[in-house]
Amino acid sequence: MCRLDGSISGSLPAQHDFGKEEIENADGTISFNLLPLYTIIREAVHEYAQEPMCNIIINDLDDYGYELMEYRGEEPMYLFVKPGDGDYPDVLNITLNGDTLVQLKDGSTHQLNEFEDKGCKFYSLNTLDRSYNNDATQIVLNPDDKSLTEKENTGYVVRI
Repeated sequence: MCRLDGSISGSLPAQHDFGKEEIENADGTISFNLLPLYTIIREAVHEYAQEPMCNIIINDLDDYGYELMEYRGEEPMYLFVKPGDGDYPDVLNITLNGDTLVQLKDGSTHQLNEFEDKGCKFYSLNTLDRSYNNDATQIVLNPDDKSLTEKENTGYVVRI
């Protein structure tokens, strides 16, 4: 839950996704619209804190979050991502340490903590410039799985 001072805390046990708005189409099918973070927070503060809409000011917030997290570890953590069907990549639920070996598309392998030293480039989830990731180094996600297509088996590394 977001406090009025901007900090995040607590939980709301519910079977509802506050980031989606359910729309019933004329033909009876259901579709979903994704709501920007601004709208979610503004409506939650209005509804649950009974704050008038005119008193709710939100200035410095991106429209959509990728994966809302904070990492407080001493050593870098790495994530695998792969190109998604939409504007944003799919973040795979895999975290790695710097000693992990990854295989590049050319067949060579590198440890993640030496990735940049070897001329490789990490993918960024924190950029609004879509072209920034055009030259990120592609990796093979599952080198031993020959049943996957090249698109299914290609991904990138993000350093957190």
